[in-house]
Amino acid sequence: MIIAGVNSARGGGVALICGDRLTLGATGDVDDARVLRQLLANSGHTPVDVDEWAQPGTPASQGVGLASATAVAYPRSECRLAAAWCTSPFAASGERATVVVWDTDAAALAYAVDADGRYARIDAEPFDTVPELGDRLRTAGDGGPMNLCLTGDRALDVTLSSAIRTLPEVKALWVPPFPDVTGDAAGAAALHLAHCRTRAATDAGDPADPVLPGLAWRLRSGTVPARPVHVPAGWTVSPCRPEELARMLVRGGRPVVFINGPAKLGPYALGSRSILAPATSGDARARLGALRGDPTGTTVTALCLERDVPDVFAPGIPDPYVRFEHRLRDEWADRLPGLADGGPGPLRVQTVSMDDDPTLSTVVREYHKWSGIPALCATDAVPADTGPLADVAAALSWGGLDLVWSDNILYRANRQEPPR
Repeated sequence: MIIAGVNSARGGGVALICGDRLTLGATGDVDDARVLRQLLANSGHTPVDVDEWAQPGTPASQGVGLASATAVAYPRSECRLAAAWCTSPFAASGERATVVVWDTDAAALAYAVDADGRYARIDAEPFDTVPELGDRLRTAGDGGPMNLCLTGDRALDVTLSSAIRTLPEVKALWVPPFPDVTGDAAGAAALHLAHCRTRAATDAGDPADPVLPGLAWRLRSGTVPARPVHVPAGWTVSPCRPEELARMLVRGGRPVVFINGPAKLGPYALGSRSILAPATSGDARARLGALRGDPTGTTVTALCLERDVPDVFAPGIPDPYVRFEHRLRDEWADRLPGLADGGPGPLRVQTVSMDDDPTLSTVVREYHKWSGIPALCATDAVPADTGPLADVAAALSWGGLDLVWSDNILYRANRQEPPR
């Protein structure tokens, strides 16, 4: 069975579940049938292949622009519950967990999910602080620390999730890479899969409550960037392996647009649609932030190999989805002014490894090898004046930087004037 979850909200899109595998999670205007068809085509499907449609929020009268489909609607909070638990390590290992859905525009909700995926709302007083959450977990638990999934748009707050991680009531914390609106389509599809299976069991004379499925998934399940049909005048093209890109960053120190493979699930595009720059320049954070319309540089993240992060940052834990706050260790402040220029406050860090991102890991590793510096600065490739750079053609058209790298090819602008 193929189930499509669709979400019309800004930042939403479409997700596909095939069997027990999340195979696609892509953003776009799914109310436009042409856009929806293009997104589905990225996973080799058409709307005709979809057996069932689901969405968060209010029902769609015509199935998000497709007259032949009607999407079943589910409460948004339950969609976020499902997206978090179904992709969690607890679902994969058959462990029970508490799921907290914490959004800025609604009261925080807690759900208990057993090892089989049956879930129920925990009847507890509302909370809006971390200590109050600890009290609720202690009341709802069995006396010991518990597995916790944190989701909702508040889960994007690295300070909040860092504080929750240290609660004594929390044994292990899972924050998915898509806790906000970007995961709602996947959650709707997962909920609908649970209800379809329950309906089938009931029809067979075995009534049961819905059971959330554990889903196999890959972080890179978004759209694949297209190569440009033609290269605009003023740009040259040359082969460039990741190792060569790293050495170029060491020698030249100029930022580069980095378009790398399928897009990632969730709101952050680091490693797939990024802008990279050395952290050895004192103005790196401000310069990258300015491209994003963020003069303070709060959108800039440090990229560091998972093996090196304990030596450079504190607490220096693995953080592939940029979910916790870190601090630059004192001994690195002088060597990484691009990260230290914001003062001693917390930083966003993305850890990378060969298992989850071999191309980006190669760039960071080789940069460290040739420079002695174990971290780079990065920000999502979302310029303030154009929006997301989905592919090379968009990056060349933007022209805000004169270096663009994708799929072992370097595009270089030949111009006398500096980039705008």
